[in-house]
Amino acid sequence: NPPVKFLTTRAKLSRTLAVASVYLALIAILSLLLVSFVPSLIQQVMSINVHFENIVEGISRFFEQPLFIFGFSIDLMDVYKEVSGTLQNIISPLASRTVSFLIGLASGFAWLIFVLIVSFYLLKDLGKLGRSLDELVPADYREEVRWLGREINVIWSAFFRSQLVLCAVVGTLVGVTTWAVGVRNALILGIMAGVLEIIPNVGPTIAAIPAVLIAYFQGSTHLPISNSWFALLVIGLYVVIQQMENNILVPRIIGRSLNLHP
Repeated sequence: NPPVKFLTTRAKLSRTLAVASVYLALIAILSLLLVSFVPSLIQQVMSINVHFENIVEGISRFFEQPLFIFGFSIDLMDVYKEVSGTLQNIISPLASRTVSFLIGLASGFAWLIFVLIVSFYLLKDLGKLGRSLDELVPADYREEVRWLGREINVIWSAFFRSQLVLCAVVGTLVGVTTWAVGVRNALILGIMAGVLEIIPNVGPTIAAIPAVLIAYFQGSTHLPISNSWFALLVIGLYVVIQQMENNILVPRIIGRSLNLHP
């Protein structure tokens, strides 16, 4: 709505033309993103399928070897037998879900088009809708309800905008840093981190798990270090990004937009 207001007040466009202009710009940006990133995204999903058996085999070998701690040997076979069935049931179907992923991607894009169409008409007739709702409120309370509605709109709009910016920044940081150190499928990991950023605290941890597994069982594409050290490096990167988010990004992006004290 802010771009529409800008075009109607500054550029003196009609509301219909302003909404149409905003949506044309949005469609152009989405088309550019699709052309730029979707082929690479599909390629990386296929790459995960290619390397999937190696990851599962590496997990199996890890549990088959005894674990030595302070000179004591711990047999992990019992643990492996307990978790192997669950692990196969959870992870194995992922290797055959590429087609389902692509279908889901197309379905999500169709829903996006539907939402854009509905929101187009909502933006176009927002004034009429507001006046209709205003008439439902008793006259004595209309001014208070209008003020409350404006405050809610300002606060929630600021929160959602700042949350989207935070997701984009964190996703970009994860994607760039994992690509820089040589983690395979960095684009998918960045998108996953950005999407899961919506879930406080738990989301970043879930996003880090596949990155650490890929680092441990596949290693780096260009750093000359062992897989174990590389996995620790990736864990460190995620911890640093998480601390940066909590102490710098959230106070600056969300805190400032909502006028909250750090």
